[in-house]
Amino acid sequence: MLPKLKIRLIWIGKAKQKFTKEATDLYLKRLKHYAKIEVVELKDVKASSSRTQKEKEAKLFEKYVEKGAYSICLDEKGKEYTSIGLSKMIASLQNQSTKEINIIIGGAFGFQSSILEKANAKWSLSQLTLPHDMCRILLTEQLYRSFTILNNEKYHNP
Repeated sequence: MLPKLKIRLIWIGKAKQKFTKEATDLYLKRLKHYAKIEVVELKDVKASSSRTQKEKEAKLFEKYVEKGAYSICLDEKGKEYTSIGLSKMIASLQNQSTKEINIIIGGAFGFQSSILEKANAKWSLSQLTLPHDMCRILLTEQLYRSFTILNNEKYHNP
């Protein structure tokens, strides 16, 4: 059996809706059975322009797009996965002895190009434009679903 993977989920600010926190917490609790989970809520920054905002956020994200951890940015131009495809990607990383994954949700204006260039991968949750809070729920649920698929559990295919 492979050692537990460490997954660090990194996003800007706190959840804006109570239901977001409740749903995210539900899946985070379930995920702890399969992986070491860490959530990093970075300080919400405000700026006078989208360019300045992305620059300020990039400084916050910089230390998480680091050597040693496989970093994934959620980006609208990233690769889309099916649930089974995502589980295979996670299994592939584990089989390559990846010990730590950072998954980063950018701010409202996306990522500064320097962050995207340093990331190991870009992943799109959907072609739809999604609210930031919804991305948290979808991300945690799909990670949980991936691990149930990898463990042949009934969540995905009852």
